[in-house]
Amino acid sequence: MLDWFFVVKALSAKVQLNWSAPSYIGLLILFAGHIPAFSRVKRRVLYFGMGVGAALTAVAYFPSTFGVPEPFKNAKSWRQPIEKIGIQAGHADFILTSSYDLAAELAYYWPRRIPVYVAGNAGRRYNQHDLWPSIDREAGRNGVYINTNPSLPAELAQAFERCSPLPLVEARSADGRVLRTFYTSVCSGYRPIAWPKPSSY
Repeated sequence: MLDWFFVVKALSAKVQLNWSAPSYIGLLILFAGHIPAFSRVKRRVLYFGMGVGAALTAVAYFPSTFGVPEPFKNAKSWRQPIEKIGIQAGHADFILTSSYDLAAELAYYWPRRIPVYVAGNAGRRYNQHDLWPSIDREAGRNGVYINTNPSLPAELAQAFERCSPLPLVEARSADGRVLRTFYTSVCSGYRPIAWPKPSSY
């Protein structure tokens, strides 16, 4: 039932593969119960699919062993620039960004563990950050605003006593191409405000 919900949801909006993960284990058990009744052809197809899955997993984790290009090289190139921003920002109590995807990268690659909040973009969708503790608990503390867009949300000037831009930092691929540019502002004295709420799920 859960899988069908996400199939229907995918017709009108983007969904992630892991969203239906809770149903995978149950479906796997139900599927395994039918395997003894499979014909020889169906079993061969099943074993072939399992072999292809295992082979692709091995290639993804150990690409140099198989002489193929690194599939995650662009994602890995984000570590160094985010760590550089962390050094430039000094002691920040929390991170603020308007992008859900960027929030995940910042939380993963930031030099130390600090809270990451998503706010300042009314066009985004609701996500788990909207269910976690509010940024209001950071009142009076210092934060860093990071985005891949040079324009700052209008609410930022209301939310902090002062913000100062840091030098931009670029994430580059192994061949030197600019994958993204990070625009950062260090801000002091957070003042809780009513951030724009997303309009969709």
